[in-house]
Amino acid sequence: MFIVYQVWGILFLTGCSITDLKTKKVYQSVCIINYIVAVIVRLVLSQMSFKAFVEGIVLSGALFIISIFTKQAIGYGDVLVILALTAILKTQYVVEILVLSLLICCVFSITLLFIRKVSIKSTLPFVPFLLASNLVLIAIGGEHGI
Repeated sequence: MFIVYQVWGILFLTGCSITDLKTKKVYQSVCIINYIVAVIVRLVLSQMSFKAFVEGIVLSGALFIISIFTKQAIGYGDVLVILALTAILKTQYVVEILVLSLLICCVFSITLLFIRKVSIKSTLPFVPFLLASNLVLIAIGGEHGI
């Protein structure tokens, strides 16, 4: 079952990444539908505990609060993508994806600033970094994602 959830996560992030790159938007309805379907599937298969559900809500809630105070440095759409991921994958794994994606985004941003392709006020779509981080973790053997 692990592979099914990993493929689901990759497909979800790929679709959101394409949209984020093209439009700099994330379709909230896609995230919410994915979240609801994932929760239902995992509950029916007895693969989601109440604790896991709460962890996903708390992580996403904390990111939402950060988003408000930073004037959407991490956008609301990105928060919804992470919420949906917490239903598809384990919250601990999503935290690893998030931390790695922030690191990759930081390195990428500093590089672009250094070669003067962007300014300090520029924004970058974040979901592609989540996808890249998930792929890196899978490549290095991150098998605890469900």
